[in-house]
Amino acid sequence: MRRRLEPFTIAGGGEDVDNSAITKSKAIIQSMTRGERRNPAIIKGSRRRRIALGSGTSVQAVNQLLAQYEQMKKLFKAFSSGGKGANLKSMFGGGRKFGF
Repeated sequence: MRRRLEPFTIAGGGEDVDNSAITKSKAIIQSMTRGERRNPAIIKGSRRRRIALGSGTSVQAVNQLLAQYEQMKKLFKAFSSGGKGANLKSMFGGGRKFGF
């Protein structure tokens, strides 16, 4: 899997993806049960602790991955809602002008 992801770069940044971050995320996801992977909303405190212990990471790393998942879920939902941009405005500051 590592070989397939090596040419992948972060959009706009041109930086290579950190393989250790991918490995850590993969370990966290593999430490989840099938039900937790299908419905991350059921993952509360004790489940987060079990996942962290099973993956060899911290509870903070599990929390970061779950937060990242929620952000991406919102982003994909905004893009798939017809592309009108109304949802994107609210997601990125509500259409406010930044000092202009």
